[in-house]
Amino acid sequence: MIIVVGFFGKKLIEYFFHETIEIKKKQLEYENNKLQLEIDKKLESYKKELDLIKMGFQIQYSKLHEKRSEVIENLYKKLVNLHNLVLEQMAPIKLVIENLEKENLERAKNLDYSYNDFFKYYQETKIYFKPETCIILDKIRLLYFNNIWDYNEYYFLKKGNTPESIIQEYREKSKKASDFVRTEVPKVIEQLEFEFRQLLGV
Repeated sequence: MIIVVGFFGKKLIEYFFHETIEIKKKQLEYENNKLQLEIDKKLESYKKELDLIKMGFQIQYSKLHEKRSEVIENLYKKLVNLHNLVLEQMAPIKLVIENLEKENLERAKNLDYSYNDFFKYYQETKIYFKPETCIILDKIRLLYFNNIWDYNEYYFLKKGNTPESIIQEYREKSKKASDFVRTEVPKVIEQLEFEFRQLLGV
């Protein structure tokens, strides 16, 4: 009798122990599923936030690229106009329509305005360019400034009572400035064009 009771008692304990384990397993599964759902919800929420941030950066970059493209277009137009006026001013042979002195003065005024317009716009928008691009732009500006000065110096001296020996020296200097602008400055402009294309992605 004792053996039978002991046997059934053992089986009863095993049964309750098994049931307890099953209940605990189900509770753990439930808790795990609940936790996984919470994690999935949070991950989805973080993903949406990251997508919004990413979209914000894309919009910001797109607007920056659009503005930079506009700046490059305008600055390049001003540069082309300036270069053409410099070539016209420094041409060895100039076409005279009515009055050479009057037309030279008009060309000088146009060139002065174009140079200042280019430089002012560049100063106001240089924040859109890499430092390497700014170095090229600064070089172009200085090349124009120095060579225009060297070219005009001869004509200023020619009007006064300057000795012929000095005038001859500045005549050579003026010719070198004209040649330099025609042959060397375009090479630097080509470097700038390469930089602009890199920035535009073309």
